[in-house]
Amino acid sequence: MNAAPSRRVTPYALPGMLGEIARLTSADAAIAIAREFGGSNISLPRTPRPGHRLVLLVGPEATAIICNRFGGARWDIPSARPFLHWHDAHRLRDEGLSVSAIARRLGIGERRVRKLLEGRRAAKAAPAALNGADHVR
Repeated sequence: MNAAPSRRVTPYALPGMLGEIARLTSADAAIAIAREFGGSNISLPRTPRPGHRLVLLVGPEATAIICNRFGGARWDIPSARPFLHWHDAHRLRDEGLSVSAIARRLGIGERRVRKLLEGRRAAKAAPAALNGADHVR
């Protein structure tokens, strides 16, 4: 996985089965799957081979967990594009990049980057609220 660890991402921030993958394994694994397979319909094996794309992407342990839950069927992997833009904009801002540089790197407009970054305080507070027992999916 190429991105920095997703320390502020909760499983509830990710759409559809990506959230469940994050709960079962890690947010980093779910984000890697979104980047690689997002927007695709893929077949997950019940028992993945060592060279399977998912094994190479997230490792054998995470793959075994994912295939134990989802294997033997075809799945639509959410693209998670809005989430990935939010995640990447904050990561790049943490690395010290300007709004202009972030916009160029992500291929989106500067106004969109500012909107994504404006939600920083609310987004940091939201994961704590989402982890509460009263959260309904």
